[in-house]
Amino acid sequence: MHTPILLLAYNRTDTLAQVWEVLRQVRPKYLFLSADGPKPTPEDKERTAAVRTFLQKNIDWPCEAYFNFLPENLGCKKGVATEQALFSRVWSPPLWRKAWNHLRSLYLTHV
Repeated sequence: MHTPILLLAYNRTDTLAQVWEVLRQVRPKYLFLSADGPKPTPEDKERTAAVRTFLQKNIDWPCEAYFNFLPENLGCKKGVATEQALFSRVWSPPLWRKAWNHLRSLYLTHV
């Protein structure tokens, strides 16, 4: 599958594992994986870390994967809107790789 996939995650590895099984079947060539940052509680920090580890360690097919892990929690409204806007601005092959990294770095320095 050559259509790029943007997967937004937060702190639920159980739900992520179910979605991941479908991704394994589809085997997308391009994956943009983004996770919102943790809320300032130890439990949330642990859960978001588990999701990020899952995303990094479970790609078992050939693809180009790009990760964007937000350092702090932006919440559903701002976090999702930000990531969708970033993705839609940069998906224009072949320039999207450079643009993704550039826009991501600009965004993270201004949050």
